[in-house]
Amino acid sequence: MIRYGLDTLYPIIYVESEQNFWVEVEKHTHGRHYRDLRQNIKGTIESVRHKLNIVRYSAGLIQTLSEDDYAEFKTPLFPSKLKISTAKYQDRCTFEMHNQNEYRLFLTLFVENFSAASFSLFDVCGYLIRYLVSESTDGTQIAYWNSVDLVKGYPQLYKFLCKYKTTYKNTPPPNQVDWIDPLNKLRNHMTHRPITEIFHEKSPNNKIYNQTIESFLLDRTIFGNQQKDEELKAFVKTCFDGIEDFVSQFYEHLINEIQAVQAVPIQ
Repeated sequence: MIRYGLDTLYPIIYVESEQNFWVEVEKHTHGRHYRDLRQNIKGTIESVRHKLNIVRYSAGLIQTLSEDDYAEFKTPLFPSKLKISTAKYQDRCTFEMHNQNEYRLFLTLFVENFSAASFSLFDVCGYLIRYLVSESTDGTQIAYWNSVDLVKGYPQLYKFLCKYKTTYKNTPPPNQVDWIDPLNKLRNHMTHRPITEIFHEKSPNNKIYNQTIESFLLDRTIFGNQQKDEELKAFVKTCFDGIEDFVSQFYEHLINEIQAVQAVPIQ
């Protein structure tokens, strides 16, 4: 499995298993009566790819934010010599910030977009699951969690998918990945709470008018019983790496199920 990560120079990343999955689908969907199914699956694959790259660009922009620029914008005792702070990811995605308010706006934009698009990706994967088990997508509220329950008869696939379900009624699924619940809580906090309850600044020596910020922190209350705040950039990178791995392995598991029955849909 190849992981591109946030440092790759490709404008759009395609996980290797995506193309292998599509080849396997095409092999078993010849004929006119499969036309709609092929189109639906192909469109959903493209949507998953788009969601992955939206998450990637949001995460990449967060990584390029300069804490020093923010500190200079906000310091009240010294006039700022800084005219523009730039967040730039890839050659084609650049945001300019001219003051503290604009910096806060784009910081919020990047994090909210990152957290929302992450769970949008999982829900789009729910559509792909439904197409493969001949389950209707009409008139149904499609979500990842209720789509996963449709494949309980496929133990390996079901076990893999459950790792990425969020905790329900205080009961986490077996072998749950450790970043999915905090990411879900971050998404909920970004949607429903003031930004001041979510972000803190880590400054050396805690000086009131210090012109240096070491990092942006996510409030510990987002992460349940955790005893300390979480560094934003490190958390975002961990989540993105996990999401990229999920997409790659998701297709691999679907390929295995198709090959086991030599058919699409698989039931």
